[in-house]
Amino acid sequence: MGKLIATIFFICSVISLTAQETFTNHKTLKTIAGSYKNFAVDNLGNVYVINTFNQIKKLNSNLDSIAVFNDTRQYGSITHVDVTNPLKILVYYAEFSTILVLDRFLNLRNKIDLRKQNIFKASCIALSYDNFIWVYDEFDHQIKKINDDGNIVMQSNDFRLALDTVMIPQTILDYNGKLYLYQPNKGLLVLDYYGALQHFYEIKGLQNVQFNKNNFIGFTQDGLVSYSLNFLTEQRKKMDVLNKKFFKILLRDQLCYGLSSKQLEVIIVE
Repeated sequence: MGKLIATIFFICSVISLTAQETFTNHKTLKTIAGSYKNFAVDNLGNVYVINTFNQIKKLNSNLDSIAVFNDTRQYGSITHVDVTNPLKILVYYAEFSTILVLDRFLNLRNKIDLRKQNIFKASCIALSYDNFIWVYDEFDHQIKKINDDGNIVMQSNDFRLALDTVMIPQTILDYNGKLYLYQPNKGLLVLDYYGALQHFYEIKGLQNVQFNKNNFIGFTQDGLVSYSLNFLTEQRKKMDVLNKKFFKILLRDQLCYGLSSKQLEVIIVE
């Protein structure tokens, strides 16, 4: 039955491919020099940069520093920062299976030890639409929702029962009433908010996946790949800014945030 379900939900490829386009204009608006290993951008335009010492610095839209998180020694290297809600920032340390919850000033509000719920290896986490936390349990192959006390309030079935492949997603996106789990070498799972599998799309090879203008997008060495919400059309665009070899890119409307080994740049693209 599980394999039958997988067959029903499996979509081998995108049906329609549009002609490749190119971003013809781009202009650097702002830069901030520094050795940063990651960054995130919230819906207010604030930027959060993580340096090689695991310090988090919050910058406003002009890239001026407005807050710093300095608790850098207790939990090892930062795996992921979720800034979906600027008032409730999640900092995930995979090595210690620990999530720190910060306020908008980057003060510590709460600490969640996932090991207390027998979650010893979570491949990714994300804030949920209702301010709980999504966690993908790599051992159980389940998506779990936890509250601020770390208690599990919902969990899915084992996805191995419904798929022909073992998924260990690297990214969770909670967007527009659905949950998206992405693994670059396997594809994209689409779930409802109860953890039920709705679709599996064999969309591979994308990095820095996100939603922008209601499209699921990601980046390859050649540029931007964009899918409509029904995943029936694909659009590819070359991006000359990639020639600067950013190792992380986020796109927010017409603003492109690119991180290189030397600096973070904010670029307007058309």
